[in-house]
Formats: sequence, C-alpha cells, structure tokens
Amino acid sequence: MSKENSGNTITKVIVILIITLGVLGAISFYSFKSYSEFTAAVDSLSGKSSDEGLSEKILADLSELEGHSRAYSLTDNQEDLSLYLEKAEEMMQDIDRLYVRSAGTNYRREVDTLRGLFKLKIRSFEELINVRNRGRYDEPTRDAIRLLAETDSTILADSLLMPRHEVVTTTVTKPLSKKSRKEEKKTWLGRLFSKDDKARKDSVQNQVTKQTVVSYDSSYIEKVDTMLNSVKTALAEAEMIRQQQVERLNRQEMDLLANDFRVIDKLRTIILKINQLERFNANQKKSEALDIARSSFSSVIVFALCGGLLAMLLVYFVIHDILRERNLKERLAAAKGEAERLANVKEEFLANMSHEIRTPLNSIIGFSEQLNETELDAEQQEKLHNVRRSSDHLLTLVNDILDFSKIESGKLRFESIGFKLRDVINDSLYTLSHQARNKGIELRSYIDPHLKETILRGDPARLKQILINLAGNGVKFTDTGYVKISAYKEPLSTENYRIRFEVEDTGKGIEKSKQEAIFEDFSQEDSTIARKFGGTGLGLAISRKLVELQGGRIFVQSEPGEGALFSFVLEYEPADKDEYNGKFNPEAVDINLSGKSLLLIDDDTMNHILLKPAFERWNLSLSSAYNGEEGLRQASQKDYDYILVDLQMPGMGGWDVVRKLRTEDGPNKDSKIVLCTANAMVQKAPPELVELLDATLLKPFKEFD
Repeated sequence: MSKENSGNTITKVIVILIITLGVLGAISFYSFKSYSEFTAAVDSLSGKSSDEGLSEKILADLSELEGHSRAYSLTDNQEDLSLYLEKAEEMMQDIDRLYVRSAGTNYRREVDTLRGLFKLKIRSFEELINVRNRGRYDEPTRDAIRLLAETDSTILADSLLMPRHEVVTTTVTKPLSKKSRKEEKKTWLGRLFSKDDKARKDSVQNQVTKQTVVSYDSSYIEKVDTMLNSVKTALAEAEMIRQQQVERLNRQEMDLLANDFRVIDKLRTIILKINQLERFNANQKKSEALDIARSSFSSVIVFALCGGLLAMLLVYFVIHDILRERNLKERLAAAKGEAERLANVKEEFLANMSHEIRTPLNSIIGFSEQLNETELDAEQQEKLHNVRRSSDHLLTLVNDILDFSKIESGKLRFESIGFKLRDVINDSLYTLSHQARNKGIELRSYIDPHLKETILRGDPARLKQILINLAGNGVKFTDTGYVKISAYKEPLSTENYRIRFEVEDTGKGIEKSKQEAIFEDFSQEDSTIARKFGGTGLGLAISRKLVELQGGRIFVQSEPGEGALFSFVLEYEPADKDEYNGKFNPEAVDINLSGKSLLLIDDDTMNHILLKPAFERWNLSLSSAYNGEEGLRQASQKDYDYILVDLQMPGMGGWDVVRKLRTEDGPNKDSKIVLCTANAMVQKAPPELVELLDATLLKPFKEFD
C-alpha cells in the first residue's frame, strides 16, 4: 500500500470516527435528556407533591395543637403547655417552609394569610395564659378573709392573748398537840396506826393553801373587736373588687377562647383552601408530566432506533475495516516475510561475497606484502604496487557495500573510545598521500589549537572513514591545487565539544542542481564519472548517513570550476587521558612469540602457505588442520598456546569447533582462541558465542595484525 493511500485511509477513518462520535454524542445527550424528563415525569406521577404533603401535615398538627391547648385550659398542667409550645414552634417552621415553596404559585397570598393568622392565634393563646395567671394572683385575698373569720371565733377563747389581773390568797394550817394524840392512840385503831403517825411526825409540820383569782381587761376586748370589724369590712370590700375582676377576667377569657376558636376555624379554612389549590396544581402538573412522559418516551424510542441503526452502521464499517485490515496485515506479513527472506538472502549473499572476495584478497595482499620484503627491480616494484592498489580498491569497494548494508539494516554500531583529532586527520591524509602524490596535489590540514591535544570520546574509525571519503573525492576530482581537512571548535554551553569539520578542494566543482543528488545511494554527478573515475557512488551516501547517525548534518558549497567545500558538525564528549593512553598501539607493543605453539584450523590451503613464513620468522611452532574434526583431534592430543580457527569450513564450522573446545574437558579448554574469518557479518553472532573467543581476525589482514 502506498503512503498516499494509507494517508487517505487514515483520514477517512478519522473523519468517520469523528462524525460517528459526534452523532452518538448528540444521540446520547438527547436520549439522556429525554430519559431524565421521562423519569422526572414518572416520579411526579407516582409521588405526592411535597407542598401538598406539607399542608396536610400543618392541618394535622393544628388539631394536635388545639388538643394541647384544651388540655392546658382544663388542667393548667405545665407539661401540656410545653407540648403546646413545641408543636407551635414546629408548625411555624412548616408554615415558613410552605411560604418559601409557594413562591410563584397561585396560593402564595393564602399562605401569607395563614402565617398572619397563626401568629395571631399564638398571641391570643399567650394573652389567655396571662389572664389565667392574673386570676391566680387573687387567691391570697380569699385565703386572708377565710383565715380572719377563723381567727374571730377563737381569739376571745385564748385568754393568754388578753391583758389580765391575778389575786393570790394563801392559807396556812398548823398540826395537833402531843397530848391529844396520845389520848387518841389509846384505842386499838390508834395503836394499829401509831407507827404511821410516828413516821409522819417528821415530814408534815404545816399545811399551806393558795387560791388565785383572775380578772380580765374589758376595754381591750372592745378594742380588738373594733379592729376585727374594720379588717372584715376592708376584706369584704377587697373581695367584692376581686369578684368584679374575676368576672371581668372570665369574660375576657371567654372572649379570647371564642376568638381562638374563630382563628382556628379560619386557619382550617385557609389550610384546606391551600391544600385544594395544591391538589389542583398537582393534577395540572401530572397532566403535564403525562404529556412529557409520552413525548420523552417517543423521543427515547426514536433516539434508540437512530442509535441502533448508527451502531449497526458503525459495526458494519468496523467489521469491514477489520476484515480489510486483516487482509492488509496478512499481505503485509507476507510482504514482511518476503522482505525478511530477501534481507536474509541479501545478508547471506553479502556474507558469501565478502568471504569469497576477502579470502583471495587475503592471499593477494599477504603474498604482495611478502614479495615486497624481497629484492625487486623497478618494474617489478611497479607491478607489485599496481597489484596492491587494485586489491586495496577492491577491498574498499567490498567494505563500502558492507557498510551500506549495515546502515540500511540498522545494524551499524559506533564505538566510544578515547582519541585525538590530530591522529585521525593525519592518518586520513596519510592514507591518501600516495594517490595525491601521484597527481601532484598538495594535502593540507588545520586543527584548532584548542583541539590539537584534546582527547575526545567517540568512534575515530567512522570519523576517519568520513574524512577519507570526502577527501578522497577531492583528490579524485582535483588535477591541480590542494585538498585540505580542517577542524574548528564551535561554542557550546555544555562541557562537550562541538566540532565543525571542513574538507576543501580546488577541483572541478559541482553544479547546484547536482549537489543534492551526489548524496543519494549509488549516485554520481553524471554517468561519465563512473567510466572515467570509477567508484560505486556509495562514498558520499555512506558519509552522509554516518554523520546523521551521530546527530549531525553534512553540507556542500560549490561552483563549477571553483572547487568544493564539504562541511559537517559533530559533538563529542571529553575523555580522560587514560582512555587515550590505554588504547592499543601496535608499534609500542613488544610481541614475543618465540617458543609458543599455535594450531591453525582452516580449510583454505593458501592461508596455511601464507602464514607459515611469518610464523617461522617469529619462531612460532605451527600445527595445521584443514577441517574442524581434524582440528579437534589434534587439540585433544596436545596443549597449544594459541588456536586460530576459520569460521566457514565444510562439515564442522568454526563456531562448533570453538564451542567444543570451551565446553569439553581437554588440554586446550583455556587456550587463547582467535576466530579468523572473511565474513564481515561475524558481528551478528550470538553474544554467548562471542564470549567464548579471545579475539577475532578479519580477512584480509596484514602480517603485523
């Protein structure tokens, strides 16, 4: 499916979804609104009006209030009065609520009248209570008259309260003489009681008799009687006045009771009228509710039908899109499977091509290096140089294709090690020095003084590849003049380094219309360039992608006949000195392989022939095996310091040999194992296998590698 069709489909789906959601939202809103109206209408039909219930409660409470009022009127019981006051307060609150609810109704005036009459009824009852209390205050007057009457009947009988005179008369009686007594005692009775006479002789000497005569003051009695008559007269007058007041209070009480009855009748009449109006309003609301319910129910049905139809339509489109999407997914999965199969075929082809090209290149470069160590005349040196240049060109071509494949598949990885720009730029110019010298072109360089000794962290190999590609193009298209590589430090707010690289040449220049095309894959400025200068058209494309993968952009400024200026900006982190000093420097390493033993397992005979002279010069004992089985057999019989294993061999491959050497008990389980291969895709190997190796050696390699 093309991007345009995919975009149209997505747009269509989004538009349909928005319209559907909008319609469903509108249907849902109106359905909910209709349902709410329907529910409210049903509730109003099934329930009773709150106002109607409140008026009925007030009517019932009025009867209860009247009962408490009568009970208190008959018994003067304070508990009945408390119940009356509580009920009156409750009714006043209900009437106030009814007044608030009646706003905007046709019985608001009646409720207002009800409030006034109820307040009048409360005041009337309060006056009745006050009248009763005033009548109760006259009771002490009647009690005083009653007590005065009782006092009048008893005051004369109580002589202690009146003034009096007392006359006391005293009589003394003397006893008989002794002689007379003796005569009397001569009788028998006298003798019988003689003992008693002797006894009384000592106790009774004289007899004393007292008589008291009391006489009362008659003038006091007259004064008291006069005072009592005056009090009786005053109390009689007070009682008469009290009786008149009682009669007046009784008449006032009867008037208040009659008025209270009239007010209660009016209250009942008004409440009944309010209730009647409420019923009328309730019936009218019920009628309206029925109409709303019918209308809402119809609306709900219509909306439900519309929603159902829309849902069915949406389901249809969804199912249709699902089936279509499933079909597209199946086609996409098939296309993806085919693409993956083709990618695997491509990778296998590139791996096989890499192996098939690098293997003979390894022999060509290796033997050329060995021939270069012999004595050759000038003609032979020239021919050997051409062989080396052709092999290097072929190797560069293979590397470009492999790098391009890695970039396209997203499998290219960048290193992060310490390096100096000075080393990278000098190495790049050194690589191009022979070609530039042959054309008489000067190679120049400029490095910002702040960057010459600065240690950066990044991938120097990829930076060198970019610079060689750009400067190599400059050498290729420049006949006279120079090619210059420059590095400038640009300001940056962080501690990182932003560096602008420039590659300038004085060549033939590039037309503006072709400046974008030269960065496309397998593209050159015109078709004659490939015939005249060679190349695949991948150098600039790879350089551009390498720059972009590191977060930069590449630019070109050129005019025909005025040369070209390529520039790009990359950002690097600062690195420690130890990171730079710790990197491998082959010239500083003293390699001593004398007396060591090495087992070479490789099916390529030329590789054995190529390596044997080098190992002999290093005094390294070499054992050869031409397949995996033979290599394992020799490894099981002897302990080797190093084992060099080729990856691609018929029968047992290199990974199988390495796995068996590491996992099986034997004398070489801990030996140094180096995997030698011409397959540039060795990085795709599983990590658990790579961990079994001590190093990898990619063909073609030089003797010092």
